[in-house]
Amino acid sequence: MKKLVPLVLLLPFLASCAAVPIAAAAAVGVWSYDRYNEEGGSLPVEAPQAKVWSAMKQVANERATGPIEITEASERVVGEISECTVYMSVLPYLTTESVVEIKVRAVQGQRERGDIAKEIAEDIAGRL
Repeated sequence: MKKLVPLVLLLPFLASCAAVPIAAAAAVGVWSYDRYNEEGGSLPVEAPQAKVWSAMKQVANERATGPIEITEASERVVGEISECTVYMSVLPYLTTESVVEIKVRAVQGQRERGDIAKEIAEDIAGRL
């Protein structure tokens, strides 16, 4: 009987082991939904690409609450704004030269902040 005690003590843990992969899959699903959520930060504007890029740099410099990194070649800005890590870029449309897309993504910890991304994108568009 004493030999069965360790096995009996392990039974509750064996049942919970089946829940571990299910919980992990659910966590990955929530993470991927949040990661690829396009809420808020994508805004097409009708303006020259150089003008949009200039407005984006101006907004980044004015609203930065931490260090920012501006990459001129790919027209991308990464920095800290409103306690979030913000990724901004200007994306040209292939079909027309007069319309570009302002793409802003804001992340606070593990959470996407679509409201802040939308606010920043609208601020950039408002300066055009």
